[in-house]
Amino acid sequence: MAKPSAFQRITSATEALRRAGVDVISLAMGESGFSTPEWISEAACRAVSTGQMRYTEMTGTLALKEAVRQKYERENDLRYEIDEIIISTGATQALSNAMRATLHPGDEVILLVPYYSPYADMIVAQGGVPVCVLAADDTGAIPLGALEAAISSRTRWIILNSPCNPSGVVLSTADLAALAVLLRRHPDILIISDDIYEKTVFEGAAKNIVNVAPDLKDRTVVVNGVSKTYAMTGWRIGYALGPRDLMAAMGYVQTISSWTPSAVGQVAAEAALTGPQEFLESWRQAYSRRRDILVGFLNQIEGLSCRYPSGAFYAFPSIEKLIGRRTPGGTLIEDDVALATYLLNSAAVSTVPGSIFGARHHLRMSFVVSEGQLTAACQRIASAIARLS
Repeated sequence: MAKPSAFQRITSATEALRRAGVDVISLAMGESGFSTPEWISEAACRAVSTGQMRYTEMTGTLALKEAVRQKYERENDLRYEIDEIIISTGATQALSNAMRATLHPGDEVILLVPYYSPYADMIVAQGGVPVCVLAADDTGAIPLGALEAAISSRTRWIILNSPCNPSGVVLSTADLAALAVLLRRHPDILIISDDIYEKTVFEGAAKNIVNVAPDLKDRTVVVNGVSKTYAMTGWRIGYALGPRDLMAAMGYVQTISSWTPSAVGQVAAEAALTGPQEFLESWRQAYSRRRDILVGFLNQIEGLSCRYPSGAFYAFPSIEKLIGRRTPGGTLIEDDVALATYLLNSAAVSTVPGSIFGARHHLRMSFVVSEGQLTAACQRIASAIARLS
């Protein structure tokens, strides 16, 4: 039986403290601090009132697929046919569908470290092997030499996530172009482009590898959803775009695992993709201000070092200089889990250990909470770290 992850343990401990009346500030959760826009919720209410609550087509409604198709043509300059699109119960299911549809025991999947932690879990669940390649430096640049050395005859996929959860790194056009040159030498490797944070970028714009290298489109699966962009995590609607034979295989996996996506959720997602988009800029600016508050404060705390993320809504500070210190009670800070536990219990601030993302000696901190809460959280963190010896 699988043991709870460090993230699950921190989450459970956070909820236990809150039930006990402790005012915990959570920097752990990866979801928007805003509410779903009213017109999206109103569309869902209309769907309920008109009885649109039955099973839909197995891989999503034609209306939502068309909205996705138009979104990618309009905003991403990428063209797909309807049978090259499937709708899923969140982007994570789309990713899992791809692994379940293609991996055989022993097949390998390359992950760039740090990576979204469920990637490794879904690979292992299918008998696959995650092959981790550490980013070349603090910028998150793709280490082409190390990556090519990691490729074997069993390599099936490489997963790209830009902007990245947890580091906030946005892959540059130059990075993607160089990677495309490498991948052309290995035509059997499939590519996943996880674009779930594409709208939360602070410098420049996130590019998809297919934009940079259109010839790779026939072996690339693009994964996205409405959760992060439109503050719709609980609506559970994601989607994937890619080669029709692979979409058919992923669709089959979906039908035997979860049946159809939520009917009401799909109506809401259609409203999100086809409705007003102007508000997203104000949200992006708010996240940018919160990023600056959090990272600026973290870099003033002795023992922490944090780069400014270019996208997503996470800071990923290094805590390496704090390893080996002791709490006032004498407990050794031996790793990132120990520090996250200490900050939760002594400062009532919840963070996520970097080791679950493949990057030891880091913590992930989201900046989706209000500016006031961020400032309070930073003050608590600074006070708690100052008490370490």
